[in-house]
Amino acid sequence: METAQLHAAARCNDVAAATALLDANASVDARTQLGASALHFAALSGSLDVLALLLARGAAPDATEASEQTPLHAAALSVSPAAALALLAAGAAPAPCDDDGDTPLHDAARWERLELLQALLSAGAPVDAVNCAGWSPLMCAAAYGRAQAVAALLRAGASRQLQTEDGRTALALAKGDCVRRLLGRTEDAE
Repeated sequence: METAQLHAAARCNDVAAATALLDANASVDARTQLGASALHFAALSGSLDVLALLLARGAAPDATEASEQTPLHAAALSVSPAAALALLAAGAAPAPCDDDGDTPLHDAARWERLELLQALLSAGAPVDAVNCAGWSPLMCAAAYGRAQAVAALLRAGASRQLQTEDGRTALALAKGDCVRRLLGRTEDAE
C-alpha cells in the first residue's frame, strides 16, 4: 500500500505525501511489479520536487525496471528536460541501455529534446551509440524528421556512415529537411 501511495505522490509531485511516507519508513526504492520505482514516476511526470526528495533520501538514480529503462530514460520522454538534468547532476549514468539497446540519447534525438540532447552529450553519452537494431541517435532523429536534432548530432560528430542491421544509413532513413542537413546543404547544418 505504501509503495502505491509513494508512486502516486511521485506522479503528482506531492512532496508532503512523499515526505510523510518516507518518514514512516516507506522504501525509497520500492518497485511496482514491473520494477518501476518512485524515481521513474517522478522523472516521467517531471515532478521535480519529489524527484529531489527521493534523490536526497538515497533513491538509486540508475535503478532499472523490467525493460531495463532507468529514470533517465523516463525523463528523456518527459516534455521538460529538468528531471533529466537533475538526474545527471545526481550522478546518473548518461548512457544506460534498455532491453532494446536504446539510450536516453536515442530518445532525446527521436523526440528532438535539444537541451537534453546537449546535456547528455556533455555528460559523456556516446554520440554514435547503436541499439540492438543498429540504429544510432542520428538515425532516430533522421527517421522521425527531427532536423534540429540531426544538425546538433552532426555538430557533435555523429557518423553519417553507420548502417542499421539491414544496411540503411541515416540518409536512407531521413525525412523532410533531414535529407538536406545530412547532405550538408543548409546553413543550420554547420
